[in-house]
Amino acid sequence: YVWSQDGPEWVPTLVILRLNRAALCVQWSPK
Repeated sequence: YVWSQDGPEWVPTLVILRLNRAALCVQWSPK
């Protein structure tokens, strides 16, 4: 991912990555 030192623009990126990882975990773990 792109790390920008200009401001808190990296926060949404971390949120997106966390959501993607959570989605992958949900797909791999059947309920």
